[in-house]
Amino acid sequence: MSVGGLSLADSVAEGRDEALALSILKHLEVNGFRNFLRPRHYPAGTTLGQTPYRIYEKVADAEGTYSAVDEERSWIYSVEVMEQGNQGITICFVDQNLRGSYLFASPLRVEKNRAGHYVVVKELPKTPACSITRG
Repeated sequence: MSVGGLSLADSVAEGRDEALALSILKHLEVNGFRNFLRPRHYPAGTTLGQTPYRIYEKVADAEGTYSAVDEERSWIYSVEVMEQGNQGITICFVDQNLRGSYLFASPLRVEKNRAGHYVVVKELPKTPACSITRG
């Protein structure tokens, strides 16, 4: 079924990607890969949802993408689901200082662990699908 050029199947898939992106964002362990939170020495197993970055928003311009900011809106972290497969879930993780010049995008492969957290199992090579520019 197609509505306005968008098939119903595409819409359902986008909804699943959005729900998955939000779940990964909330439950992503922050110590297992390069990001700005890592130098703060959170205890092992700390997820993004256990840090001050707990205000979640759907990114308006990007399908299947959610972001998390702190109350001061000083820093933003975003997750976009790029691919799901037998080897895990590939995401684009964006780490950006909203008051400075730090801006980094990293393609990552994540899997869910026994605790229900998402952990990075591999940092992937840079790709145009996970590149950003300041807007």
